[in-house]
Order: sequence, then structure tokens, then C-alpha cells
Amino acid sequence: MIIGIRSAFILSISYLKIILRIGHQVMKKFFSSAFTFSFIFLSIITQSFNVKNANAAQKNPNLVIKTLDGLNFDLEKMRGKVVIVNFWVHWCSNCTTEMMVLDDLYHQYHNQGLEIIGVSVDRKRDLKHVLNRVKNISYPNAMSINAIVNNFPEPDSIPRNYVFDKNGKLQNVNGEDILSKEGLENFIKPLL
Repeated sequence: MIIGIRSAFILSISYLKIILRIGHQVMKKFFSSAFTFSFIFLSIITQSFNVKNANAAQKNPNLVIKTLDGLNFDLEKMRGKVVIVNFWVHWCSNCTTEMMVLDDLYHQYHNQGLEIIGVSVDRKRDLKHVLNRVKNISYPNAMSINAIVNNFPEPDSIPRNYVFDKNGKLQNVNGEDILSKEGLENFIKPLL
């Protein structure tokens, strides 16, 4: 994390130096107000953080978390199984639809080595809503605030899914679009 922040800071300083070299007159011409300049500058910084998150997503993140049932889930101990890590929030209708698809797949392929963990990124005060959302879901769920280890990047869209093969290698990351049962099934079946 420190290296990512340091890289973003260095990158933002580099952009600032370039902008300052343009000169006062040119800046006046292109930036009609300090607000516009600040917005562009912050956009550059945000973009550099998004690049860091995208790079982190390509590595094999780890997750050790206490589930809502009080059990421990450790992604590294899931070797030998195909694992889907699903990040969601209680107010997201796409998340609910996707959770139903994942629950169907869990019922169908759990005995063949499929594990799923749902991770709510809701705030602690939303626990009642989270519990209500998962009451009919068979696979384990947890709240990200209960993570012991979580080096997944912050989701930039919800729902966000990570699929790991039996060797623990990240195979796919997707988000926003609702997963179809057929599409996900076609993806995970060869991994099982």
C-alpha cells in the first residue's frame, strides 16, 4: 500500500510539474477557474490510484475473514477447490440477482469442489440489513469489516467477483454486469 501511494504521489507531482511548465498564460487560457484546475489535478491523482487497484487485482489477493456464522474463511486454505469471492452491498439490486445465481451454482457444484464466499462491504451499522439479505443464501457470507487479512483492492464497482482456480490462481475478475448462470457455469466447469 505504501509503495502504491508513493507511486501515485510521484506520478501526481510529475503531472503537476508538467502542468506548471505549460506556463501561466496557457493555464489561463485552458483553465478558466481554480476549481477546474483542481478537478483535473484530482482526476489525474484518482486515475493513478485506479491503475494501482487494477494492478493489485491481477495479483493473487488473500482473504481471511470471520463469516456471519462465526466460522473462519481462509482463501489460501481453499487450494484444491475453485473459489468465487463475491463483494456486494445490501442495497444493490444487481447484487441480489447475482447472489441468487451464485446460490444456484453453489448447490449444483459445491460437491464437485466449488466454494463461494460473499463479502458485504456495508458498514457495521448495516448488519441487520446484511443478515436479512443473506438469510436464504446457502454459501457463507461475511462483512469486510470483520476481515483479519484482506488485500483485495477496493471494489470500484459492485457487485465484484473474483474467480480462483484449484491452485489458488486468480482466473477472472468481473463486476457491475449481472452474471448469467450459464456464463459463469461455462467459465467454472473446466476449472472444477
